[in-house]
Amino acid sequence: MKFLLIALIFLNSFPVTYALCGSDADCSALETCGVMGCALDLGKTFGVLYRLFLPISILAGLVLIAINGYGLMTSDGDPRKVQESKEGLFSAIMGLTFVILAIVIYRVIVTSLIPPSADRPF
Repeated sequence: MKFLLIALIFLNSFPVTYALCGSDADCSALETCGVMGCALDLGKTFGVLYRLFLPISILAGLVLIAINGYGLMTSDGDPRKVQESKEGLFSAIMGLTFVILAIVIYRVIVTSLIPPSADRPF
């Protein structure tokens, strides 16, 4: 995650100029028209990443809860297996909780600062 953030900051600090543009329609989906031409738009990029990784992270959390719950049910009373399954279950629930809190915080901050638009419906 740290690498992805550094890469996005790096890409945004060196805008790639294709040609002078008249409007955002001349640029690709993740770019915006600026003074120097088409450049990577960090807001659009985060929007795409948000819509991509949100369902993946929720699905991963639910799968981990199911796997660790199954491990807890089939541990046959082995203290080591029970402990591993409890720790994994706790970690999966906490991870899912952080994802849900991040969604709530993101929506509250974004909707209070910027009104909804076609590019960002919430």
